[in-house]
Amino acid sequence: MKNSPQRAQGSRSFISFIEGEAKPKTRTWEVWSRPQDEGGKDGGGGMLGEVKWYGPWRCYAFFAQAQTVFERKCLRGIATFCEEQTITHRSRPSASSAVKGGAA
Repeated sequence: MKNSPQRAQGSRSFISFIEGEAKPKTRTWEVWSRPQDEGGKDGGGGMLGEVKWYGPWRCYAFFAQAQTVFERKCLRGIATFCEEQTITHRSRPSASSAVKGGAA
């Protein structure tokens, strides 16, 4: 079940983060552009990519769609979102620590 969109912090909200299906240990979000005006005159409204856990780096990362172009404010907003979600994820009690010593 998808949650309502979250606004990107400090990016003037030209992007939205829409939570996808929860996974056992991590979460995912689709990243969408918002139309610049009510008529969508400047384009917008398309999927830009996805934020998901990237194991080799042990943090949330942004996976951009092909042929997407970003400016600094949007990139900063996406980076801030990834950092915040990584901090939140790391501050949760580990599911594996609750199961330690369990039967195999």
